[in-house]
This record gives sequence, structure tokens and C-alpha cells, in this order.
Amino acid sequence: MLVTVKTNKYCLEIHMSPDAPFSQILEELHSKFLDSAKFFGKAKMALAIFGQTLTYEQTAQILEMITELTQIEIICVLDYDEENEPYWRTLLEQAQERLIQQRGLIHKGSLENHQVLQSESDLVVLGNVEPGARVESAGNIVIVGGLYGSAHAGMGGDHSAFISAITMRPKKMLIGKIEARIPHVYQEDSSIQGPKIAVVDGHRIYIDPLIE
Repeated sequence: MLVTVKTNKYCLEIHMSPDAPFSQILEELHSKFLDSAKFFGKAKMALAIFGQTLTYEQTAQILEMITELTQIEIICVLDYDEENEPYWRTLLEQAQERLIQQRGLIHKGSLENHQVLQSESDLVVLGNVEPGARVESAGNIVIVGGLYGSAHAGMGGDHSAFISAITMRPKKMLIGKIEARIPHVYQEDSSIQGPKIAVVDGHRIYIDPLIE
């Protein structure tokens, strides 16, 4: 087996054999996505690729295949090398903007002090939410950067919404009508490597790894 596909509620993981030719990887992925399209259903997920370092064009081919064969909507591509972050932002803008903008809002660049961004559906920020800035969404919030200001997802009372970011250091954070306990958020952020996701469980907001 040259490639393994794993999913959780928030992330689609593609694990590739390090030495496998990319053409064979694509063939096997095509078969897996075709056979499992109904299993995946409609979902909005991040995409993470392991085992090989792909070029821009190769990653774009995989994104195009996911779009063509499944109902999964990729909202961001995760990579842990901070030097490559502008590269992945460009990929997200060019390959996925047409999908996200149909049902949500993309903001390109960081939000600075006193800036407020609101969306009636999902919201994607390609940058940081700096101290003093605020993002609000009736749906989910995805921050391809750090959350240092305030964020409110599920503003209509939707406790199934989530907030994801590479760094979680908010001044204030709410999901639905539940407000996060900021000291707990900071503590959980420090203990988790890589991107995080904030979700409601019971009557509290918890921070979990985006990739398990």
C-alpha cells in the first residue's frame, strides 16, 4: 500500500510511502477517493500530507482530485514549516478560494488592533488576528496564523461550530453562547504542538490538536 487516508472530524490526513512515485500515489488516491466518497460525505476539513514533501503543482493536483471525487471542502492546507507558510497561503488562495467564497468569507492578511471582521457563514483569515482585533462568524472560524485578539464562532447559538488556529492566545473566545476560560486556553495551547481546534464539549470550550 503506497498511501493511507485517515480522517477525523476536522482533518483529512494523507500518509504517503516516502519512496513511492507520485504518479502511483495519484492513481491509488483516485481509487480510494472514488470508493470512499459516500463514506466521507459532506465535510469541511483541513488537509495534512505526510511522508513526502510535495511541490505546489503536486499538492494542487491532490486538491483538484478531492474536489472532483468527493464532497469534502478543504479549508486549509497544513504544514509545520513556518518558512513555507506564504507558499501554502498562495495555494489555498488559488486552489480553494472559489469553493470557500461560495459559502463563506476569506480575509487575506492579518487583522490589526481595532479591526473587526464579521461573516454570516464560515470565516477564513489568512494571517493573524492580532491583539485588539475581533473576528465573528455565524459558522466556523479558521485562522491560518495566530489568534491573539477575540473570536466568536457560532454567533447564532451554534455550539457545534469550531475555531481553529496555529496558535491560540486569544483575549476572548466564544463558541455559541459559551465563553472560553482564557487561562485554560493558554495552558492547553502550550501543551499542544501544531495547529489547534477549539470545540464545545458540555458547557466548556476545549482545545484539541487539529491532527491527532
